Amino acid sequence: MILEAPDGALVTHDLATPLAAPLPEGVSFVRYSEPAMVSVAQAGSAAVELLDGGRVTAQVIGGEGDFVDVSILGDARLRVSVDELSSIVISDRIPAAWGSRLEPSDEGDRVYRLAPRGLERLEGTLEEFTETGILFATRVGSKELPWSEVCALFIEPLGEEPLVPPSGQLVVVDLADGGRLHAGLLEIRAAEMDLVTRAGRGLRLKRPAVAELFVPGSGARYLSELTPQAVGPEGSPFGDGFGMVWPHRLDRSVSGGPLRCGGRLYTRGIGVHAPSKLRWELDGSWSALKLAIGVDDEVLELAGRGSVIFRVVVDGEARFESEVMRGGRAPLEVPRISLEGAAELRLEVEMASDLHVADRADWLRPVLIR
Repeated sequence: MILEAPDGALVTHDLATPLAAPLPEGVSFVRYSEPAMVSVAQAGSAAVELLDGGRVTAQVIGGEGDFVDVSILGDARLRVSVDELSSIVISDRIPAAWGSRLEPSDEGDRVYRLAPRGLERLEGTLEEFTETGILFATRVGSKELPWSEVCALFIEPLGEEPLVPPSGQLVVVDLADGGRLHAGLLEIRAAEMDLVTRAGRGLRLKRPAVAELFVPGSGARYLSELTPQAVGPEGSPFGDGFGMVWPHRLDRSVSGGPLRCGGRLYTRGIGVHAPSKLRWELDGSWSALKLAIGVDDEVLELAGRGSVIFRVVVDGEARFESEVMRGGRAPLEVPRISLEGAAELRLEVEMASDLHVADRADWLRPVLIR
């Protein structure tokens, strides 16, 4: 394992001896020495969103009472409590003719189900999960809906904070398919690791499934956890009138895929299309910013390779400007940038010699340091 401090200092641990929680003091990031490979979601997978900010791509395999059972990354079984759940959306089942957004109800729970005439929206209350579907109460009575008919389920939050794991050390697990889980770490071994979910269930993840662990409250924070403000027409090289706009995406490429650069998967970062200017208000408590930059590997499938210039601006002062970056080259590690006393941070990407063609730029693994 590679153990990383907030400032980037690295220590290795030989997994001939398992690494048990709690992790050594001062460790913010933990990952296997071999990078995780990008995992592709299976057809019919559900996007499961959790109240604590976690999310997984999963196959629904059943349920019981207040719990729904899903399979993630092939064979890892995860049990999720209704108190943890925000939504389940199975996009592959949504009819192509459905032109509206799927969204939660203003009050109560909501289900979108496949019906003979298309997609039907039901308002009410989820009563329980079953092995074959859900029991959903509406104003006219309860309905048993098989999983094969459920396209989306939105649960009304009750306002209670999700519980921390009952045992282990709280970590955020970034998965190889772009998913994310908050769990209690018990032990890491050479081939797998053991965790406890917030619902108190054991979870064993195999080595290829895990991209990285993050330890909250350890003196670091991912910049992509803080919502930026876009400055000016974002990702619109021709102007808004042409309708070709690529807004930024947090922890995804600008097209919505995984962040990939130089053949490596990045679970954290910001995908943009030039021109792009993103702004954050800071409170002066951060000391530095660490990050890498590059053009996303997805441009290798396009006619162009992109040509962009990255710039980091702190309190109006440009503290870093890159050379012209193109697709296909390795990501560039940016020298550590001081944020001492800073009130504003801006990340800017400009078009270079090839203008707008394939300018899909990535801010990779941006970390704020206390």
